[in-house]
Amino acid sequence: MISEDGMLSNDQAKQIIMDLYRKGHGRAFYTIERILGTQLTKDEIEDLVQEGFVRLLIHVDRLRRIDTELQMRYLTSTMRNVAIDEGRRLNQKRMTEDPDDENFPEQDPQD
Repeated sequence: MISEDGMLSNDQAKQIIMDLYRKGHGRAFYTIERILGTQLTKDEIEDLVQEGFVRLLIHVDRLRRIDTELQMRYLTSTMRNVAIDEGRRLNQKRMTEDPDDENFPEQDPQD
């Protein structure tokens, strides 16, 4: 039950997120996988899906007030933002890696 101040109980918030997880996990995974593709393993994508659901938990009161179709749009948008943030982080990491790292191809000094 919603309290007098309009706040959800922890159990209500948990139930909303669990329902959304059951309905939207596949979509969430697909959204992140489509954006980041082969840059991540399945386990890393799953970690990002979990991060996305944590972000959704912050907005659970808003999710409570909208229908399922809008919840799924909100989920997709959130997962897209998680993937974009991760893509930026990965790009930044690549740009700051040590050029002597084994991930960089060897250069011929004559080139």
